[in-house]
Amino acid sequence: MKRVLVIVSILVIVFVSCKDDASLTGPISSGRYEYKAYDSSGNLVVFGWLFIHTDNPPNINGTWSLEGIAPLNEIGPQTGSGELQGRYENDEISINLNPQYIDNNVCLSGSVEGESIIGLWQRISYSGVTNEGTFSAVKIN
Repeated sequence: MKRVLVIVSILVIVFVSCKDDASLTGPISSGRYEYKAYDSSGNLVVFGWLFIHTDNPPNINGTWSLEGIAPLNEIGPQTGSGELQGRYENDEISINLNPQYIDNNVCLSGSVEGESIIGLWQRISYSGVTNEGTFSAVKIN
């Protein structure tokens, strides 16, 4: 009987330790983030929101709803709404706004700073990066 208690105690400790380690993904948390994208000259070209789910670290997923100010041929498919997928590790994040596409993607890469994500957006096609700029996403709830 004493042996069973020891084994159960060890299993509980291991389970709790693993659960805690999996939740330690850093400061990013699930929620709605206000998104703003700028062209290489610093002009606002896209605004809207990202809703990020972080319940399967280091993978993230979610949805987005964005409105473009610049022509679509400059900003790529970051207008309308869609699903996103990405990864978050060591305060670095990468997000694909168009994971269902093989070509004509918009990818975000950046760092997490408190409740904000700051980085670079790139429109990528078969020929490589066709346009890029900076972005910020600030958690609003």
